[in-house]
Amino acid sequence: MKCQQDENCDPIKSSYPTQTFDDVRPNDQHTLAEYKECIAELNRLKADIPFSNGMKEHAAAIMEEFFRSARKRVVVFCHNLQQDAYESQNVFESLVGAVLSGVHVDIITQEEPQSVKIKEFAEIAKNAKWPLRLVRSKDNFQKQLTQNFAVMDNRAYRWEPNWAEPKASACMNDPDKANQLMEVFEHLMKKNLATS
Repeated sequence: MKCQQDENCDPIKSSYPTQTFDDVRPNDQHTLAEYKECIAELNRLKADIPFSNGMKEHAAAIMEEFFRSARKRVVVFCHNLQQDAYESQNVFESLVGAVLSGVHVDIITQEEPQSVKIKEFAEIAKNAKWPLRLVRSKDNFQKQLTQNFAVMDNRAYRWEPNWAEPKASACMNDPDKANQLMEVFEHLMKKNLATS
């Protein structure tokens, strides 16, 4: 693995006393395979360092990792489930696997979702009473928000301040930030369900 080295990093507080979280910090110079390997390792280590996740293929990679490794719940608030990130076979298959294994997946979009696969699967899941909700926001305030975010198991998150600009950060283990985003998501979902 060719992951970025950084001498200003915290040592891992696990069974890897000589390794640092930054030994596996993904960056934009990695190939996609290296990037995926880095985020999987950060997830396995429950690393508490943020990293860049702004490129579309990197957004897809982290959503794949969230769906693949979630044990309880994944929530997503996004503009429109962009095809570039959500229509990939890996993301779709990991989403289906998560839902079929009982992971609750809740998605709110501001506009009509672009991902045809996820829209169709959401209809199947609804009829089968599987734990997947795809909600298009009806709230005008929500439709004007520029942020996109996702949270996995109340500990990992992806945060994009403005969906129109490909700049995002993520962390595989920051329960404080993840729970703040979950509170926002719960509020947004409650407003959407109240108006349906």
